[in-house]
Amino acid sequence: HSLLALVLMSAVYLLRPLAGALRAKDLRPLLPWLGYAAVAGALCLPQLCAIIFRQTGTGSGFLQPVFNWANHGTGESYVWFYIKNLGLLFLLLPAALLGTSKRHRAILSGAGVLWLLAETIQFQPNPYDNNKLLFVCFAFLCGLIAEYLMRIYRSLRKAEGGRALSTKLLAVFVTTALFLSGTMTLAREYNSEYELLGPSEVAAAEFVKESTAPNATFLTSNNHNNAIAALTGRNIVCGSGSYLYYHGVNYADREQALYRMYEEPTEYFAALSAKYHVDYVYFSSQEFSKFNCDLTYFEENCQCVYNSGGILIYAVSPTP
Repeated sequence: HSLLALVLMSAVYLLRPLAGALRAKDLRPLLPWLGYAAVAGALCLPQLCAIIFRQTGTGSGFLQPVFNWANHGTGESYVWFYIKNLGLLFLLLPAALLGTSKRHRAILSGAGVLWLLAETIQFQPNPYDNNKLLFVCFAFLCGLIAEYLMRIYRSLRKAEGGRALSTKLLAVFVTTALFLSGTMTLAREYNSEYELLGPSEVAAAEFVKESTAPNATFLTSNNHNNAIAALTGRNIVCGSGSYLYYHGVNYADREQALYRMYEEPTEYFAALSAKYHVDYVYFSSQEFSKFNCDLTYFEENCQCVYNSGGILIYAVSPTP
């Protein structure tokens, strides 16, 4: 998404020098742009074509028309939705745009077009991921509003000699308004009981890092908070569909292989473990809850190299 934002905003910025070069009938000022486009295009176009314009493995495109996607089903107006989500920044936007310089408005034009596209075009199967483009626009918005507020603050200090209570109250109000939502978010996270990875998983990951080859492949569940994938850097047979699907990766065969190897190892494990180069089999609460694991097979045919905190690791080969 950062790459896509760069491409789209660069295209907007190119329009102005292009128009000037055409009016002057002198294309030499465009030579640096052409060099930039050549280098960026060589890096960007293959990825954009593979990820956005064609979903690998399905042949279907990602681009779809969409509007007000984040506000569907809420029953709220479009403007109120943005006031709630951007707050003071959104309310100050019109005045800040009018008050900033022509040069700054030209810089902001790239973010403005990017925002418009992110509001009207869905660039991936999950519309919520358009947020990643809006984050770029938000960064530009923060700069614009910060400039506007500092301009007001300096004007008040200059007019009142920097001693007026109104100037200080304005600073307190603006600072509180801008940081309140972030403070509330941090407070919520501090009191949250959600745990991404527990102590037993961290301990197992330390064992894996110390005792297995860096290129070893593990049979695990394909949960998004996978300890082996997240903490050890080792390979796993199949990652989370939450990631793979939205990157256009066809993972159906590998996901099916997980069920077969865990639930019917007598019939399938030998062939599939060889196909996917499985070195170790990992058992935790994730695997036991998702699969009807035939643990007896692994106890009889593999070597248990780790058993602690409810986590078991079996080596496929006779030695770990």
